[in-house]
Amino acid sequence: MKALPAVDQDAAEIQRNIENAYGYPLDRLRDYAQTHPGAAPVLDSLLTVHGDLELAERAIEFQLERLRTFVEPGRQMDDFDTSHILDCAQRLAQTHAARKAHISAATALLGPRLLTGTTRGPPPPAPRTSSTRTR
Repeated sequence: MKALPAVDQDAAEIQRNIENAYGYPLDRLRDYAQTHPGAAPVLDSLLTVHGDLELAERAIEFQLERLRTFVEPGRQMDDFDTSHILDCAQRLAQTHAARKAHISAATALLGPRLLTGTTRGPPPPAPRTSSTRTR
């Protein structure tokens, strides 16, 4: 039996786990979920959590860069900067907590599939049928 993934994963690792569990690239799984709403609720949840995880990771990068600009060496700080530094630190803590929660949620949703080695996913979307009739 495989072990559950660690909580220190990132969005790219979660994406690989989703693709491995369902046997299709993430873009194709997204297309399937959009064309078949409600057909695969766990997949829908995973795609939502993954999107939120990517958003949290971008927010962390943004807040880190913003914080770095306030504390770069040689930069003069005033009272105005202090409140911005505190704001950055608080937002960074919040987005890091959100990221951790999204990773935990994705791990929980993927857990049964990863532990059993299941690679079955939703069926691929049916090929488009021609709108013209032939006899």
